[in-house]
Amino acid sequence: MGISMFKLPGYSVFTYKPRYYDPIKDKREKRRRDLRLAAGKEPFDDGKPGSSIKGSFAYMIERRTSHQKMSRIRFLIILVSLVLLAYLILVADFSKLINWLNQ
Repeated sequence: MGISMFKLPGYSVFTYKPRYYDPIKDKREKRRRDLRLAAGKEPFDDGKPGSSIKGSFAYMIERRTSHQKMSRIRFLIILVSLVLLAYLILVADFSKLINWLNQ
């Protein structure tokens, strides 16, 4: 039963050994974080992965809402102009214009 047609990959092992560790810097960052928490502010973690991502896409949401607003305004302007054009075509008397063009 130990015979298999396909070879399964083994587990990948990753061991990370930091090259340099500064305990003073670690204590300073922890103290700064604790002070910011005590002041009621959001703690910033520059060393953590993904810390710069939080809030970096907020400008896209603002831009999308402004584009949607302009799109709605543009749609309304086009719709009103088409309704006015259709009204003019259906109601207006163009017989004088046609006679003038034929001369």
